[in-house]
Amino acid sequence: MPAQRKKRNRRLNIKRLLLLIILLTFIIVGGIGAGFVVGVVRNMPNWQPDNIEANLTTFFYDRHGQPIATRYLENRIPVSFDEIPDTVKKAFLAIEDHQFYNHKGINLYRIMGALWANIRHGWGSQGGSTITIQLANKAFIDHHKKKLERKIQEALMAIQLERMYSKDEIFEKY
Repeated sequence: MPAQRKKRNRRLNIKRLLLLIILLTFIIVGGIGAGFVVGVVRNMPNWQPDNIEANLTTFFYDRHGQPIATRYLENRIPVSFDEIPDTVKKAFLAIEDHQFYNHKGINLYRIMGALWANIRHGWGSQGGSTITIQLANKAFIDHHKKKLERKIQEALMAIQLERMYSKDEIFEKY
């Protein structure tokens, strides 16, 4: 009997030790992750969410007010939300962010799906950004920051945008 008891106690001690190691690993990784996020938040860029500017087309006019030339990085002309046809809105949402009206700026399900797809098929095969995160990216001053740091900051900025604007206003600004 004592030999069986020692063997059982040894197994119990090994299980406890393994559980303790796993628990400590989670605590350490969680602490490092929390510290990283705190550092990212402290280094948030100074930005004005109400002054997000898209790359608009510049028009050049002659002395009579007639357009003679344009210059642009992206040929964009602002339109109001109501001017966009419903079919264009639906098509755009189907491709860019079909859950746009159901999330608060970030879509964790989509981010996890993109992470899984990138692990399986190679990095960059799928993105997890929502329309709101993409809008926050336009406001981002320093695109040379480390990608993970910038992505976390963009997600936090997207949450701020969602608190300030309606979904239709975000769609229009985008």
